[in-house]
Amino acid sequence: MLSDPGVLQRAKEAREKRLAMEQTAPVPAEESEERQHVEQIKRLLNSHLKVHITDGRTIYGTLVCVDEHANLILDRAEEEREGVDGRRMLSSVMVPGKHIKGVWCDFTTVATP
Repeated sequence: MLSDPGVLQRAKEAREKRLAMEQTAPVPAEESEERQHVEQIKRLLNSHLKVHITDGRTIYGTLVCVDEHANLILDRAEEEREGVDGRRMLSSVMVPGKHIKGVWCDFTTVATP
């Protein structure tokens, strides 16, 4: 039960042990090759993107998250519509991966390792 303070402490210790093992465990070659795209996406986090979607809109924002379905979460996002002057402020948005036609990155905003 969680009312026992020792249970929480043991759970924390088990988590720390698991994390330590994950950090020191060797990664198989085929897995490291498969994860290269993950590292590339990680480098793009917090960079400014321009995302063109299927309905003709263009969304500008800062990349904060990508999931396994290629959905993007952009912060401080703005929307630009075809045929309409100016941009509309959206705040945070989720752009479904299935509607993304193209993504452009402002490489001056990409963090270097």
